[in-house]
Amino acid sequence: WLLLAVLLASLYVEDQLRVLTLRFWWPSLVAWRLAGLVAVLLSMGILVSEYGLVYAIALEPYRSYPEAMARQARVTRVAVWAAPYMMEIRYANIFSQIRKGASADLVRSRIASTFALHPYSARSALVAAQLSADVWHRDHQQTDLDTGDRYLAQALQRSSGYPVVESWAAIYYWRTERAPQAEQYSRFATYKQPRYLDNWLLLAKIYREKDNLLAMQYALDKAQELAPGNVDLAKMRKLLRDTQDVHAI
Repeated sequence: WLLLAVLLASLYVEDQLRVLTLRFWWPSLVAWRLAGLVAVLLSMGILVSEYGLVYAIALEPYRSYPEAMARQARVTRVAVWAAPYMMEIRYANIFSQIRKGASADLVRSRIASTFALHPYSARSALVAAQLSADVWHRDHQQTDLDTGDRYLAQALQRSSGYPVVESWAAIYYWRTERAPQAEQYSRFATYKQPRYLDNWLLLAKIYREKDNLLAMQYALDKAQELAPGNVDLAKMRKLLRDTQDVHAI
């Protein structure tokens, strides 16, 4: 596009219309046509991968159904083949592989190979940590927990410019059943991003497990402020006030 802009601008010099003739040798013409073909193939790959990503997001509510995860795995596998450089679609495929019961060794190798595409990205490390947590939650192997901890440590070291790293860290520790660390990062996340709804919802879950009624009420009240039209939140807050029992929800 920059080249096209320069060529068009060169036609208008000193308010006079000029004709710019470009002559290419035949090797140059072949190179340009090959470049155009590559651009078309790349754009088609992006379209396929975007479709796969949207499809994966649409099936997210059905993550507990193996049939849905198997379908997601098939669609995202095609998308990964079309655009192997896109981190999001590769991670979506790995997630569906975990849910449909793929072997731990296969999943670990795919997490590592995908992370290697963006080894200095905080987001890449965070997603790799979450996927390792999913494998641990399924198989309860210490290897996956140690691997996830290493990915998370890398993400925290490279978190400058990535504002939700504490939120992801809280989710990671909650997912791996380490409530004290989850509470620590969740409280920090609500302090750093007080208008991020998911931070307050996770904090409410943590306080529920700790039987802390007042703190859970406060977290749900803050969540309701951010989502005043959320009917489910209003019902939970009313039930909590009426029963004074955190486990009623």
